[in-house]
Amino acid sequence: MNTARIVVLAVAISAGGVAAYLASGSETKTVVAEPTPPLATVDVLVAKSDIALGQSVGPDDVQWQTWPSATASNNFIRRSDRPDATSQLTGSIARSPFIAGEPIRDPKLVKTNGSGFMAAVLPGGMRAVSTEISPETGAGGFILPNDRVDVILSKRQKNVTNGKDFVTSEIILPNIRVLEVATFYTMFNLAPVGRHYVQLCGTTPCMLCGAEDLKAVCRKRIGEQGHVTSDGLFSWTEVECLGACCNAPMVQINEDYYEDLTPEIFSKLLDDLAAGRPVRTGSQVGRVSSEPIGGLTSLRMLYGADGRGAPGAPANDQSPPSPDEAAAHAHAEVEAADIQAALATLPADATPEQKADAVGDRPPALEAPRESGPDDLQQIKGVGPVNEKRLHELGVYHFDQVAAWKRSEIRWVGTYLSFPGRIDREQWVLQAAALAAGGSGPKDEQTHLPTGKIGD
Repeated sequence: MNTARIVVLAVAISAGGVAAYLASGSETKTVVAEPTPPLATVDVLVAKSDIALGQSVGPDDVQWQTWPSATASNNFIRRSDRPDATSQLTGSIARSPFIAGEPIRDPKLVKTNGSGFMAAVLPGGMRAVSTEISPETGAGGFILPNDRVDVILSKRQKNVTNGKDFVTSEIILPNIRVLEVATFYTMFNLAPVGRHYVQLCGTTPCMLCGAEDLKAVCRKRIGEQGHVTSDGLFSWTEVECLGACCNAPMVQINEDYYEDLTPEIFSKLLDDLAAGRPVRTGSQVGRVSSEPIGGLTSLRMLYGADGRGAPGAPANDQSPPSPDEAAAHAHAEVEAADIQAALATLPADATPEQKADAVGDRPPALEAPRESGPDDLQQIKGVGPVNEKRLHELGVYHFDQVAAWKRSEIRWVGTYLSFPGRIDREQWVLQAAALAAGGSGPKDEQTHLPTGKIGD
């Protein structure tokens, strides 16, 4: 064997020996991990699903969920502290919304104790909140039985100095307990109403006594329910029983009752209100209170005890119309129907002037009164302060101007003032002619109107 091979073999044997030595000297060591302490948790009450603002919370809306103790706020509801929290919170109202999985917190809930939402959400020491009136807030949950409320009476009154309306309010029943909530309440007006708001009773006694005829007058003179006339004077609606059944048919206009109505009396009542003339409330046929229509049938000795006369005396302003007045009324009704038919073809947003132009001709106007000053147009029965002002705006200041109106001009003015036919019914033209000739006017109950045609 040569020397080179001997050297290589020796080196290999030496390397193997070293490797064997090293291998025999190593030991396998097992690494033992330190035990991890368990995570501290707590059961927290959370929203099972989204809970909206104002929603009443039930048992199915919440659930217990494991939560790390280190991150659980003291405001969270814990099972260890309140195991009956699910039942305790049933019926509470959410003051703020919750999202699913969000922990339930007492500050975001209100315990109603049987009261409504408004009473529940009021902060301590506060008595009321303001809110937009709507079907949702007006009834059905906003106020509930056992709430305590103040009853406030608001009255619309007229300032005798400047003629403008103003509203006064006073608490008439403080801190009373609600016993029941009516969901058919009609005293909340959810849309603007006319200055003279007609509430027409349509229940059985009034229906049997002619309420349908009164509805026809409303549709003809005002429009459909809820419609406000272009001058803002009138709107109407049908309501349930107003409690004056024995004097049916009847309407309530603002705060006053008008009873024992016929279509003719009702039309005249609307004319008087539009003109700003005084009107009589209550029975329109002279009936006293709720006595029988023919007068008392017992206790007749009471007549005269309180200043009342016996039945049979004609009521004020109830004398039968003259033949000329009857003819004028008949003509006015026919013409009013013709005008209404023409107006029905116009757009709903047509202006008063556009409506008037569709049915007649605008009368000649003066830029200003004559040097002697304007005539007192309120001497014409049917013209009050409002209509006198509107006639002035049209350039009409004198009796002879009204007396000269032709048929087409009567139609124009009547339509512009939103009462077609009324000029004929009240005979403005004949009244104005008599006044222009020096008469004192029917308002003084001295002028005798001549017979003749109304306009050309």
